[in-house]
Amino acid sequence: MDDNIGSCVCVKCGFSMPAPKGVSCGGMKCPKCGGAMKNGGAGFEPKM
Repeated sequence: MDDNIGSCVCVKCGFSMPAPKGVSCGGMKCPKCGGAMKNGGAGFEPKM
């Protein structure tokens, strides 16, 4: 079973990560730069 649906993307640096199931990206901070995260849609494609 896949626990990730879609992705979260940083609005500041563009870093993306899997969206944890049941967690809104809007409440997360980017682990790379500390910027705000937004929903990146379906299909996770990491950008580091």
